[in-house]
Amino acid sequence: MDSAAFSNTFFDVFSAVLNVRRESLTPRSSRDSLDEWDSIKHMQVMLALEEQFNIQFSDDEIANLVSLSDLMQAMTSKTGMPLSL
Repeated sequence: MDSAAFSNTFFDVFSAVLNVRRESLTPRSSRDSLDEWDSIKHMQVMLALEEQFNIQFSDDEIANLVSLSDLMQAMTSKTGMPLSL
């Protein structure tokens, strides 16, 4: 998977789970700025990303990845693939 396909898949998963338009997402999007991103949806996002990309987040990561920017950095770190909007 190239980086464009990786980014597209990441944002497709994220926007589908939260049921928000992809165009509305920015690196500054967070649990505080998106009403849809509640604690249940947070867990669903994390599980969906783990399944889609065959990765695992630690309990600490799950608790601390509360912005799209943080999540993008964690995904890049775990996969070696850069993410861009």
